Amino acid sequence: MSSDVTQSTYLENGWFINSDHPKIKAFSKQHSGNSRKDKTRSVELYLAVRDLIPYDPYTIRQQPEFLKASSTLAEGRGFCVAKAVLYAAVLRASGIPARIGFADVRNHLTTPHVVVKSFWPVV
Repeated sequence: MSSDVTQSTYLENGWFINSDHPKIKAFSKQHSGNSRKDKTRSVELYLAVRDLIPYDPYTIRQQPEFLKASSTLAEGRGFCVAKAVLYAAVLRASGIPARIGFADVRNHLTTPHVVVKSFWPVV
Protein backbone atom coordinates (compact mmCIF):
# COMPACT_ATOMS: atom_id res chain seq x y z
CA MET A 1 0.00 0.00 0.00
CA SER A 2 1.48 3.38 -0.94
CA SER A 3 2.32 5.84 1.81
CA ASP A 4 -0.23 8.40 0.63
CA VAL A 5 -3.07 5.90 0.88
CA THR A 6 -4.12 4.71 4.30
CA GLN A 7 -6.60 2.07 5.33
CA SER A 8 -9.05 4.84 6.22
CA THR A 9 -9.25 5.55 2.48
CA TYR A 10 -10.84 2.13 2.13
CA LEU A 11 -13.56 2.99 4.63
CA GLU A 12 -14.80 6.04 2.73
CA ASN A 13 -18.19 6.17 1.07
CA GLY A 14 -17.93 6.39 -2.71
CA TRP A 15 -20.20 6.88 -5.68
CA PHE A 16 -20.08 3.20 -6.67
CA ILE A 17 -19.13 1.74 -3.30
CA ASN A 18 -21.87 3.73 -1.59
CA SER A 19 -21.43 2.24 1.87
CA ASP A 20 -23.38 5.06 3.55
CA HIS A 21 -26.61 4.12 1.75
CA PRO A 22 -29.26 3.16 4.36
CA LYS A 23 -30.04 -0.19 2.70
CA ILE A 24 -26.34 -1.07 2.46
CA LYS A 25 -25.92 -0.28 6.17
CA ALA A 26 -29.00 -2.35 7.04
CA PHE A 27 -27.81 -5.34 4.97
CA SER A 28 -24.38 -5.12 6.56
CA LYS A 29 -25.78 -4.97 10.08
CA GLN A 30 -28.22 -7.81 9.45
CA HIS A 31 -25.66 -10.18 7.95
CA SER A 32 -22.38 -9.40 9.70
CA GLY A 33 -23.09 -11.62 12.69
CA ASN A 34 -22.43 -10.89 16.33
CA SER A 35 -18.66 -11.32 16.24
CA ARG A 36 -16.38 -8.38 16.89
CA LYS A 37 -13.64 -10.01 14.80
CA ASP A 38 -13.27 -8.43 11.36
CA LYS A 39 -12.32 -11.73 9.74
CA THR A 40 -15.46 -13.47 11.03
CA ARG A 41 -17.70 -10.59 9.97
CA SER A 42 -16.00 -10.50 6.55
CA VAL A 43 -16.80 -14.17 6.01
CA GLU A 44 -20.42 -13.70 7.14
CA LEU A 45 -20.86 -10.77 4.74
CA TYR A 46 -19.18 -12.68 1.92
CA LEU A 47 -21.57 -15.59 2.39
CA ALA A 48 -24.56 -13.24 2.48
CA VAL A 49 -23.60 -11.54 -0.79
CA ARG A 50 -22.68 -14.87 -2.39
CA ASP A 51 -25.84 -16.70 -1.34
CA LEU A 52 -28.52 -14.00 -1.21
CA ILE A 53 -27.59 -12.05 -4.35
CA PRO A 54 -27.55 -14.55 -7.23
CA TYR A 55 -24.87 -14.30 -9.91
CA ASP A 56 -26.50 -13.22 -13.15
CA PRO A 57 -24.27 -12.46 -16.15
CA TYR A 58 -27.25 -10.97 -17.98
CA THR A 59 -27.56 -7.97 -15.64
CA ILE A 60 -24.67 -6.12 -17.30
CA ARG A 61 -25.79 -2.63 -18.33
CA GLN A 62 -23.92 0.30 -19.83
CA GLN A 63 -25.21 2.92 -17.37
CA PRO A 64 -22.84 3.58 -14.44
CA GLU A 65 -25.82 3.84 -12.05
CA PHE A 66 -26.30 0.07 -12.30
CA LEU A 67 -22.83 -0.59 -10.88
CA LYS A 68 -23.61 1.15 -7.59
CA ALA A 69 -23.72 -1.20 -4.60
CA SER A 70 -27.19 0.02 -3.67
CA SER A 71 -28.47 -0.67 -7.20
CA THR A 72 -27.19 -4.26 -7.08
CA LEU A 73 -28.79 -4.76 -3.68
CA ALA A 74 -32.10 -3.33 -4.95
CA GLU A 75 -31.93 -5.49 -8.10
CA GLY A 76 -31.27 -8.55 -5.95
CA ARG A 77 -28.80 -10.03 -8.44
CA GLY A 78 -25.65 -9.06 -10.29
CA PHE A 79 -22.60 -10.15 -12.22
CA CYS A 80 -19.12 -10.38 -10.69
CA VAL A 81 -18.26 -6.66 -10.90
CA ALA A 82 -21.55 -5.57 -9.33
CA LYS A 83 -21.34 -8.22 -6.61
CA ALA A 84 -17.75 -7.23 -5.78
CA VAL A 85 -18.77 -3.58 -5.47
CA LEU A 86 -21.63 -4.62 -3.19
CA TYR A 87 -19.34 -6.79 -1.05
CA ALA A 88 -16.82 -3.95 -0.68
CA ALA A 89 -19.64 -1.59 0.32
CA VAL A 90 -21.08 -3.87 3.01
CA LEU A 91 -17.57 -4.46 4.38
CA ARG A 92 -17.00 -0.71 4.62
CA ALA A 93 -20.44 -0.22 6.17
CA SER A 94 -19.38 -2.75 8.80
CA GLY A 95 -16.19 -0.79 9.53
CA ILE A 96 -13.85 -3.13 7.62
CA PRO A 97 -11.57 -1.37 5.11
CA ALA A 98 -12.04 -2.81 1.60
CA ARG A 99 -11.15 -2.06 -2.01
CA ILE A 100 -11.73 -3.69 -5.37
CA GLY A 101 -9.19 -4.71 -7.97
CA PHE A 102 -9.53 -5.82 -11.56
CA ALA A 103 -7.82 -8.85 -13.08
CA ASP A 104 -7.59 -10.46 -16.48
CA VAL A 105 -8.71 -14.07 -16.38
CA ARG A 106 -7.24 -16.17 -19.18
CA ASN A 107 -10.34 -18.25 -19.87
CA HIS A 108 -12.63 -15.18 -20.00
CA LEU A 109 -12.48 -13.86 -23.53
CA THR A 110 -13.88 -10.36 -23.11
CA THR A 111 -14.75 -9.66 -19.49
CA PRO A 112 -12.51 -8.64 -16.61
CA HIS A 113 -12.79 -10.28 -13.22
CA VAL A 114 -13.02 -8.33 -9.99
CA VAL A 115 -11.62 -9.19 -6.59
CA VAL A 116 -12.19 -7.59 -3.20
CA LYS A 117 -9.37 -7.03 -0.74
CA SER A 118 -10.25 -6.36 2.87
CA PHE A 119 -7.87 -5.31 5.62
CA TRP A 120 -7.92 -6.97 9.03
CA PRO A 121 -5.73 -6.08 11.99
CA VAL A 122 -2.74 -8.36 12.48
CA VAL A 123 -2.99 -10.31 15.73
